[in-house]
This record gives sequence, structure tokens and C-alpha cells, in this order.
Amino acid sequence: MRPFGRNRKALEEYQASAEHHRVTSTYLWPFKEDVTRFDFEVAEEDEYMCQFVANGLANGSA
Repeated sequence: MRPFGRNRKALEEYQASAEHHRVTSTYLWPFKEDVTRFDFEVAEEDEYMCQFVANGLANGSA
């Protein structure tokens, strides 16, 4: 799960939804010991430097 959107209100609404609960309960929390959270902000002009992490996670090579 990679929320790249800039709409904080929409993200909060989604996180409060039944769909978010279903997805996290099914695909995240059963594997919580294996989850790595990247919780930091990067300047927009430097985002390209982090793209390899997102791409690796998306295609399973990370």
C-alpha cells in the first residue's frame, strides 16, 4: 500500500472506511512481523531518488 496522493482528507476518509479495514485485516496485519514502514517526507524534486524502492516493492524485487 503506497498512498502517494496529496489529498489528506481523502486519505483519512479511506482509512476510516470498511474497505480499508478489510484490506488491512486481510493483507497487512496477518503479516505485521514482515511489514516495513517507510514514514518520511522527501522534497518533490528528490522523489525520483526514492522511486527504486517503490518500484522494487511493486514488482517484488525489493
